[in-house]
Amino acid sequence: MNLILHLDQAAETKLKEQAAREGKTPEIIALEAVLERLASLTAEAAPLALDARRAEFQAFLASDPDDNPLSDVSRESIYE
Repeated sequence: MNLILHLDQAAETKLKEQAAREGKTPEIIALEAVLERLASLTAEAAPLALDARRAEFQAFLASDPDDNPLSDVSRESIYE
């Protein structure tokens, strides 16, 4: 896939400077940036492992104490 990027002068300068520092072409630096971004999106969207999901749920349960009068979940009042 070919991609054309329209960069302003400041972005182009930064890209060229970074490429020179790393001894790479600007195209390679841009490609690495895109791949890094895509990898981070994939990592964020990955489902939680069972242990991590269980830990999050336990933390959620612990954050809602039973003695909170604003969270009546008994439903007993609907039968009065």
